[in-house]
Amino acid sequence: MRKTEILILGAGLSGTLLASQLEAECYSGEIVLLDARTDFTREQRWCSWAKPLPVLNPVVKKSWQKWSVLDWHFSTTQSSPEMPYRQIYAPDFYNYFHSRWKEQNQVSLFLGEEVYRITESLNAVEVLTNKGVWRAKIVFDARSSFPSYLKTRSALYQTFFGFLTEFKQPIFDAETITLMDFRLKGAPDSTSGVNFIYILPYSANEALIESTSFSPKPCSFVAHQRLLREYIEENFGADFVVKREEKGMLPMMVARQEFECGSRVFRIGTNGGAIRPSSGYGFHRIQRQVSQIASSLIKHERLPQGFFSLKYDFLDSIFLELIALDPIAAKKSFLKMFSLDQPDALIRFLMDESSLADDAKVISVLPKTPFLKALWRHLSRRLLKSNDSQETDLALLDSMDEPSRRLAA
Repeated sequence: MRKTEILILGAGLSGTLLASQLEAECYSGEIVLLDARTDFTREQRWCSWAKPLPVLNPVVKKSWQKWSVLDWHFSTTQSSPEMPYRQIYAPDFYNYFHSRWKEQNQVSLFLGEEVYRITESLNAVEVLTNKGVWRAKIVFDARSSFPSYLKTRSALYQTFFGFLTEFKQPIFDAETITLMDFRLKGAPDSTSGVNFIYILPYSANEALIESTSFSPKPCSFVAHQRLLREYIEENFGADFVVKREEKGMLPMMVARQEFECGSRVFRIGTNGGAIRPSSGYGFHRIQRQVSQIASSLIKHERLPQGFFSLKYDFLDSIFLELIALDPIAAKKSFLKMFSLDQPDALIRFLMDESSLADDAKVISVLPKTPFLKALWRHLSRRLLKSNDSQETDLALLDSMDEPSRRLAA
């Protein structure tokens, strides 16, 4: 049996970042990360307007101060010198941190080790893997998987498929990202929803171009690829090379995932509900979660619970209702939000750092009637769920015998 003080299951973004933050804050105990994977070169990028943790500074290689949004009849470009849009390229991130740990003793990384079972006792946690048993004082489950109920019950899904493209001629403004371009002649498939193109330019002739959709059912990657090629050829021409591909799918649903799995086992990252439902942004939330956990462990304090605000859950719920109820109004809302004449207020709102004044500025530019309809639908759903829950409880009580009913009461 192998032993450690902290055992982190999953060496993805949140697991690697937690170990790195503990290391940076001079945590004295031993830290072990396990991951079933052996290859971390998958094409992936994480973007955020939030200021990165200091440990991430060496791997922040690209940032943009300006962004644009547009459709057939409207376009705008905004900027925020104080809060640029930063990107971390996942293979660089993993190579930087994982290679360091091969030469150090405090943090140990074991790849190709798949977790089979987690068993918690009074004083420790035992984790059975394909290579044996680990015993730890505390376990953080950072495996990047969505709970099964989110995959089956999610009201909406975000799917995206992108090409890292290179053109022979200069095409792009390398200083400006395109957050949303709604100038599409079709949708990825017959599923209704919000569809747009997202562009991150790295030079005048190289950019990541993605087809993205928010829809009731996941759009197929094949359909995204077809739409993406049509968009590129229509707007930039056919003389380009696809260097790499990137794709993914995220459930969009406000559903609290419990942080605590026991007194010594805790979920973090995607597995801990760190993805913001209305946008898919999670990088800033993962950083905040990891920072608070590391600080509490260093100070020997109880781990924090409330990482994410109920305010944003409520607002996200309404926005998700709007996307499902009226995709056209949702598209107009995105255009108005990202053209706000005080862009820093919008950024703080997207990064969960907004004041009530910021919230008011964002809400003031949104179309009122569609949002009131979405609010009413959301409140109606909550009321129906509450009634269903009460009826279930009453039915359960009716099915009990008298002694059992007294115990339940």
